[in-house]
Amino acid sequence: MLGTSKKEQELIEFCQQFYPNLIIKDRQLIKPYELDIVIPELHLALEFNGNYYHSIEAGTPLGYHLMKTELCEKLGYRLIHIWEDEWNDKTKEKLKQIFQDKEVIDYSKPLDRSWYSVLQFNTEYKIICPQLTIRDGFSVENCGFIYIGDIYDR
Repeated sequence: MLGTSKKEQELIEFCQQFYPNLIIKDRQLIKPYELDIVIPELHLALEFNGNYYHSIEAGTPLGYHLMKTELCEKLGYRLIHIWEDEWNDKTKEKLKQIFQDKEVIDYSKPLDRSWYSVLQFNTEYKIICPQLTIRDGFSVENCGFIYIGDIYDR
């Protein structure tokens, strides 16, 4: 597919094993922004973020990933951001668990908002703002963290 990296294509093919009718390169859900994969049955969207192409150095504005996450959440969709350097067997297993409704959440630590959505929790939570981090030598911004219940009081 034009404009799709090899790893992103692997993600698409992996997801199609579970949801063959998923939507690729959707520009309708959060117009005018593109979502790499949308699975309407799960109210789930996935973004494959290249470390360079989604970096500050490449021109990605601060708040961009969080903005897309929040736009999806307003429509009842969970958005998962998969970074290029995270595409591995562990990530595949996490996705498989989500697809099979067997996801296990470890509440003992802050939850990376690139993977978890406030839509998943009907309990008290606190959101910690996005932070800059380095991936493959490039500055990227995550989507922040979610602290559940009294975790942030410990």
